[in-house]
Amino acid sequence: MGYRNIAMPDRMQLAQMLKPTIFKNLDSANIDNLREMLEFCQAEAGDIIRECGDERYALYIIISGSAHLSLPNSTDAFAELKSGDVFGQLAILFKCESGFDVYADEQTTFMMIDAATMRMLEVSNPQLALAMLRAIRNSLSPLICKTLPIISKLAI
Repeated sequence: MGYRNIAMPDRMQLAQMLKPTIFKNLDSANIDNLREMLEFCQAEAGDIIRECGDERYALYIIISGSAHLSLPNSTDAFAELKSGDVFGQLAILFKCESGFDVYADEQTTFMMIDAATMRMLEVSNPQLALAMLRAIRNSLSPLICKTLPIISKLAI
């Protein structure tokens, strides 16, 4: 079974939800604009949130609950996600398929924005899109810096 859509929070609730996330620095006007573009969802324990090979190019933000990432055909977690954590940064930037499964460990609420919506936002509100893209880039920077030494050893 998968996740289901839930009611959209009001502006104050969304501002509270965004505080622990990469989008914590958005002002109230940007939060209002973003609110209409986000999809709010809930998954129960064991539900799959994102499946390997999924062509839904989206950025996901865990609001409450927890989830884990695992390789295809495995239930072993290789990473844990908790409130405020984000995944799907590369999918929204480069439209690449997911290389892992994401399962809810308990009732988990999350929001997502897909790549098509992000592209529309770049036209309709470039300042908000730029702020979001910077936040996404900043969330990836520590991960990339950790893997660069490994990648450089693999380069031929």
